[in-house]
Amino acid sequence: VMPMEQPVSHIAFLPLRNIRMGGPVAPNQAAMPTVLLVTAQPDGLVQLFSTSGDLLSSFAAGHKTELTHLAVSPMQDEYILSTGDANGVFRVHRLSVRPRRTQYDQRRRAASPDEERFSPHLVSPANITVQFLKAFRAGLLPEIANSSAGVQRNQSEAPQVTAMVLASNQGVKYFVSGDAAGWITVFTREGAQHARMQVGNGSRVDNLHAHLGNLLFVAGGQWGFVDLETGRARHYACK
Repeated sequence: VMPMEQPVSHIAFLPLRNIRMGGPVAPNQAAMPTVLLVTAQPDGLVQLFSTSGDLLSSFAAGHKTELTHLAVSPMQDEYILSTGDANGVFRVHRLSVRPRRTQYDQRRRAASPDEERFSPHLVSPANITVQFLKAFRAGLLPEIANSSAGVQRNQSEAPQVTAMVLASNQGVKYFVSGDAAGWITVFTREGAQHARMQVGNGSRVDNLHAHLGNLLFVAGGQWGFVDLETGRARHYACK
């Protein structure tokens, strides 16, 4: 059980590469984590925990409205974390996870007797830094954006985002969102719109799931796959 000061609305596991500690390891020193537990609160606070429950880092996602979505990168080549809010704004952060230079390492180099008072296993071996990369926003529906009335409408009238996921296909990374009107929008790593397709026939996109280059959607009681490269959706009927 991990007690939290504020309610957590979203949680995800972020897998890490197997990082070897440089130099000798102190007795009782904790090993580098192989996965981070990422939590997000409605007020925008994001926290990173070890699987043992230790808080390793925290930061504010920077949203002006309630945080409603959290997604993490499926691949281990880069640690990307994306959050979304009630206005359809996505904010992307990159995590850097490196071994921390321990007091044990410093003692071996400096041979300072004062450092004997510190216990190396009380400090997390992971040094985590967070960098904000970009922010972008889900757009209006095509029929609204192309209408004469749509010129006077603002982004706040865009459909509510109901699902969000980070996906990768042949090394190319995408941000994917689904909305209450049944549309799926695929964004490039830079935040530009890559493809947009209607899959729900007016029903909301209930879920998006990415795994090994495959993107699965569930909408309006139907499900199917999205080809990220071509931006086309294919439905499947269950009998």
